[in-house]
Amino acid sequence: MNAISGFSLTEKNYVAAITFLKQRLGNQDMLFHAHLNNLLNISPIKNISDIHGLRNLYDNCETQIRSLEALGATENTYSCLLCQILLKLFPCELTLEFTRIQGNDKKIGCSESHKLPAERN
Repeated sequence: MNAISGFSLTEKNYVAAITFLKQRLGNQDMLFHAHLNNLLNISPIKNISDIHGLRNLYDNCETQIRSLEALGATENTYSCLLCQILLKLFPCELTLEFTRIQGNDKKIGCSESHKLPAERN
């Protein structure tokens, strides 16, 4: 872990490293913001045929969402922001398709908008 790489491997530094990690990882707000930042820093997909890029985008988003939920964040906490982030990351064709579907289904709210059509109730 880069956070403690500066500590030399001594008994004295063991306690200092543990204390440092507890301070850093025990701050729920900082962790929440770090995961949101990770979502904001995902590289956009330029081409709809970039299957590898789309899979990586999906995996990155899933990882950050699971991490947010592990911190106690509910879907209502991040879903509207996530929807806007995803729309900026998708290729134009996917954004247009999403907008078309959203326009036809007026009952889709923030909590439903980030789901694929097959996942919606």
